[in-house]
Amino acid sequence: MRERRHEATARRQTPAPFRDAGPDAATLRLSRALIAARMGVWECRIADGTMNWDRRTEALFAMSAEDTGPRSLTDWRARLHPDDRASAESALNDALRAGGRLESDFRLVLPGGALRHLRACGTVHPGPAGDALMSGTVTDITA
Repeated sequence: MRERRHEATARRQTPAPFRDAGPDAATLRLSRALIAARMGVWECRIADGTMNWDRRTEALFAMSAEDTGPRSLTDWRARLHPDDRASAESALNDALRAGGRLESDFRLVLPGGALRHLRACGTVHPGPAGDALMSGTVTDITA
């Protein structure tokens, strides 16, 4: 009871622009935070390696506007720096085997040869019919 009263008091003391105004406001805040953190969001269907990348992930991987359509682990591998490919794939495979968490830093080779340093974090989520999904973020950590 006391905890509910405390929450209600805290809510009244929160300035109006910062109060949760529902799911649209929460989505907007999350989107702004992802932009500020230079993060993209992705998910991967483990069974077939198909991926869904948001616009920020597409931009981080420097995918061209003409190169649209479904993504796959092949698209991810194609941009990996050759010296980072083995460790990045090993981290992904370890997370998939254990059904756990992915944390991996790697470099991308962008069109034109520029390098971008990224950190990928993800978690495996078992599906109802055994169709596991991994979802996570990718962050630009280029200095």
